Amino acid sequence: MSELNRRDPRLAWILRNRLHPRHDELNGQPTRGPTGLLRKNPRPQWQYGPSGLRRLDRLNMGGAAGVTQLSSKKRNEQPVLPLHQVVEPQAYIAVWLQTSGGRLTSHCKDVLGQAQQLAVAREQSTAVLGVLCGELKESVEGAGIDRLLQIQGPEYDGYQPEAWSQLCTQVETALKPLYWLLPDSGESAELGRRLGVALGERPATGVWKLEADTLLA
Repeated sequence: MSELNRRDPRLAWILRNRLHPRHDELNGQPTRGPTGLLRKNPRPQWQYGPSGLRRLDRLNMGGAAGVTQLSSKKRNEQPVLPLHQVVEPQAYIAVWLQTSGGRLTSHCKDVLGQAQQLAVAREQSTAVLGVLCGELKESVEGAGIDRLLQIQGPEYDGYQPEAWSQLCTQVETALKPLYWLLPDSGESAELGRRLGVALGERPATGVWKLEADTLLA
């Protein structure tokens, strides 16, 4: 006597219930009919691209259900970067930190990334020094700042270009950084020109690429 192929009523109920957590898992799997033949779901297997548009998964690359689902944990997952420490710096690259509402601007983060590239390219141990006047409402961990000099006080509140320029001149005298990098926009751009006059150096403006021996502006 041949064995009868019995359907699992619970799995059949899950396949009918699209709100069940396991519906997508079982929906794309072939099922065996009463005659013993495998049946495949004739409905098209969809997958969703990064833009949210629904696409037909003709190669069934989206898994059993044909739908690519990204959990919130994976979406928010960030790659773990190797720990970078400069214990005893032999030289510095100074960066004026441009903030908006106590947070680093995107332009400032780009400048910090450029400073890190210059520091890594040097043979001697070089640290990126962030210079800031005012408050900072976010952590600078992961922003590319090896040392932070933060000055607060009524004489630095608001727009104080003379006080900022004097502070940068003191940093230049004490640490003699290899480079001064400032975001070329707004108050930071004006400070860079003031600092160039104070140090007797001609600043490079409109720079979009800077390497050890190459500058493009």
